[in-house]
Order: sequence, then C-alpha cells, then structure tokens
Amino acid sequence: MASATREKIVTSADRLFYERGYEATSFADVSEAVGISRGNFYYHFKTKDQILDAVIERRVVDRHEMLEGWVARGQTPKECVANFIGILVMNNKKIRSFGCPIGTLFAEMAKLDHPGAKGARELFDL
Repeated sequence: MASATREKIVTSADRLFYERGYEATSFADVSEAVGISRGNFYYHFKTKDQILDAVIERRVVDRHEMLEGWVARGQTPKECVANFIGILVMNNKKIRSFGCPIGTLFAEMAKLDHPGAKGARELFDL
C-alpha cells in the first residue's frame, strides 16, 4: 500500500509539475490531487525536491524503456523517429497547452538554477 501511495504521489506530481510548473506546485497541491493528508504525504517525501527527483527518475526510466523497446524490436532509426513523431501528434493538445514535458522542466530548472537541473539535463539529453 505504501508503494502504491508513493506511486500516486509521483504520478500526480509529474502531471502538476508539467501543467503548472515545479515552482508553482505546492505540497498541498500534490496531496490534494492524491487525496491524502499532509502527514501521510510527509511519510513518503520530506521535501518537494525529493518528489522532483522521483519524477525525473521515473521519466528517465520510462524513456530508456521506450527507446530500448524500439531497438529490441529491431526498428530502424527512421521507424524510431516516426514513433517519436506519433507520440508528438498523439499528445498535440497537451503540448500546445503546456509545452514539451521534458523541455519545460529542463528550462524551469535551469532558470531557477535549481539542483534538479542536473537530472532534468540528463532527461533532456536522453
């Protein structure tokens, strides 16, 4: 149950960081989105930076798995690019509303000169 709650926190934080930005998203916003008390929230994460680290880690793992899956299926570079374009088309409405989820996070971290910029850079480079 604890890991399920932690996963819900990371999922909600990921969405809120994307839609509102890291700086504009509070602990209260995330705990409200998950539907848990702040005490329960602090059991899983002591700081907003810890949540950010978990969000970036998840995004890196997800992107690695996606790319490795394409390669494992023997897709050509052209097919991989086509897959990526398909993702952009499928998420067009969100991207038009909130920007690129990876680029906006990296830009915000760099602008804030935040320690999370290193992880966001790794994600961006990937």
